Amino acid sequence: MLRRNYNLILYRQYKRATRIIMGITTLLFLYVLKVGYPYLATLDTNETSFIAKSLMFILAVGAIYTFFFSLMMSLYEKYLWRLLNPNFDYNGYWKMKITYEFLERKSRKRNNNYINLPYTFESVFKIEQDTFDLYFSEGFSAPNETWLDKSLRVNNNGFNMSYEINRSDKRPSDSLSSRVLGYEEVLITDKNFFGQPIYLEGRFYHVSLPDIPLYRGTTKYEKISKSEYRDLLDIMRNN
Repeated sequence: MLRRNYNLILYRQYKRATRIIMGITTLLFLYVLKVGYPYLATLDTNETSFIAKSLMFILAVGAIYTFFFSLMMSLYEKYLWRLLNPNFDYNGYWKMKITYEFLERKSRKRNNNYINLPYTFESVFKIEQDTFDLYFSEGFSAPNETWLDKSLRVNNNGFNMSYEINRSDKRPSDSLSSRVLGYEEVLITDKNFFGQPIYLEGRFYHVSLPDIPLYRGTTKYEKISKSEYRDLLDIMRNN
């Protein structure tokens, strides 16, 4: 299971609040134009007529500006940035093969078991992304496993991230630890016709925690369709 970063939730709430405030502002503009201005127009004095026309001009320009600003900002954040920056567009569905290759450090506990290397398993996940956010919103790799991205930095060739894995059904003597911290460097190996990444390769390193074995290995990513993702997700969850 993949869990979204709490800070990104707050940032998305901020963006939703911004949209709501802009919408309310637009409605207020329209209300004044539909109700306030007609009322002023019924007052037959030159001064009032000038004030009414000035008010109408200011409100009309403000309402149009607010509407188009909100519309264009939404279009850019959802679609246009991808056309302008396809190399950074990871949005969509992915499957992943993880291979533990090397044991860097054994556990200090004598009763700890170790996995037989190389050890390989698969995962699927969904990336949601806009101009500022990239997070793993859904996915599956193993029962009772929670994966959390702690930090992520996107660059021209791929991305680097630190993460935390918690396995709720593991005992201290199991070959896979109940809690792991890690770091991974991921590189783009192929792109589609539009320049969007479709194949990635990475190297991961478990970082030092007391009394657990540390591993390192490789990862391979492949972008897939939504239907293939759903099929694989059902298979993994039901096995």
